[in-house]
Amino acid sequence: MMKSMVSAVLFQVVFWLWAVFLLLCLIPLFILPSQLLFWMQRLWSHSVIWLLWHIERVQVRIEGVENIPDGGCIIAARHESAFDTFIYAGIFSNPAMVLKKELALIPIFGQLVWKFDLIAVDRRGGRKALKNLLKETLSCMANQRK
Repeated sequence: MMKSMVSAVLFQVVFWLWAVFLLLCLIPLFILPSQLLFWMQRLWSHSVIWLLWHIERVQVRIEGVENIPDGGCIIAARHESAFDTFIYAGIFSNPAMVLKKELALIPIFGQLVWKFDLIAVDRRGGRKALKNLLKETLSCMANQRK
């Protein structure tokens, strides 16, 4: 029990130090093309999976990737935890994720939302927000994003 608690705390400390370090490294990259930022996002995703295995002995297995078509498509994932919010960067090269608009207001993170061209939805926007979501989703699919 004590060992698992120590490893959980160690994982949290390393995870947050690594996340803050990478986030600070990204700030000067805001002026560069978003492809470099996508590469950094993939690095972070893969490194967290690596940390999970080496600290917690949690193995991440992704099944069904072979069923995803080439080109743009919609993947409707059931949001279970914070983990699945970043795992998609490790699977897809340029995901167009949907998130609540309030997240785009967080300093630094909000700038990344706009740089990555993610879809921010105003959950109080009703029909107008839904129409905007559909329009942005179709645009992302036309640009071969998943």
